[in-house]
Amino acid sequence: MKLLYANSYSENLTNQELNGSIHSVFKKTVNIITETEEIFTLGVPSVFDGPQLIKVPVDSWLFLEPYISKKVTYQNNCLNLAGELEILLEDAVVKSTFKTLIFKEISVETLNKVKEIHLDLEKKLDTVGFYRQTFFTDIEKITYEFLITGSKLLTKSILDGDKETIRLGITKLIGLGHGLTPSGDDFLTGFCLVLNSSEAIDKDVIAIFNEALEDEMKQTNLISQNQLKLAIKRQALKPIIQLINQLNEEPNSPQIEETLLEIMSIGSSSGSDILFGILEGIKVISKN
Repeated sequence: MKLLYANSYSENLTNQELNGSIHSVFKKTVNIITETEEIFTLGVPSVFDGPQLIKVPVDSWLFLEPYISKKVTYQNNCLNLAGELEILLEDAVVKSTFKTLIFKEISVETLNKVKEIHLDLEKKLDTVGFYRQTFFTDIEKITYEFLITGSKLLTKSILDGDKETIRLGITKLIGLGHGLTPSGDDFLTGFCLVLNSSEAIDKDVIAIFNEALEDEMKQTNLISQNQLKLAIKRQALKPIIQLINQLNEEPNSPQIEETLLEIMSIGSSSGSDILFGILEGIKVISKN
């Protein structure tokens, strides 16, 4: 059996006992699904820190492709994958959980920075998600129009505090798009992170949003579901949390540009779609 030693792991994996299986394998990450349908991830050292993540010093995880669906156990700081590989965590660095700070109010500087970022991305980007400019098929154009329509409906419904329309807005976005995490799910992730970090939005409205999201997320895949569940807890990958906190505390910080580049490197359009949700969420809070 091959033996590896983890570099680091998220604190929410401390003292856990899990049983599950290998869900999906990529070059930089492996997703493991537990019996309770939670996802935790193995990553190469270069991936961004985040919740439910174990980093291991390997260059690629593709050697695990033959073991998709095979059994995984995690106990006593030891991860056993299909009886072929053990990863020991006992000497690894424990990484703190990254959470967003709480927005008490949106400053003029923050709102101006949000508008500046949004306009800049509209000029520079041409993605398969929310920042799309080129369409090769009618389906692509229709999907984009549905994304924009759904996001506008949801943002308006939050301002109106309309329970039924909030659910309808989520329904229109959930699972919409392509990829491991569809664009609609990524938008909802960014939007949810900001909404749950706000004291400016009525707590009852946030509760309605979270309840509807928890119900409707069953219509999308497990990777997206896990991402959305973490967003409700104000948790996400490190650069995503950093950006929200930077916009909250230091909207004119030069470090924001570097953080934006890190976010936009996530997936094909996942980073930019999450970013779109963050920016729209902040604009909604500012109007409330």
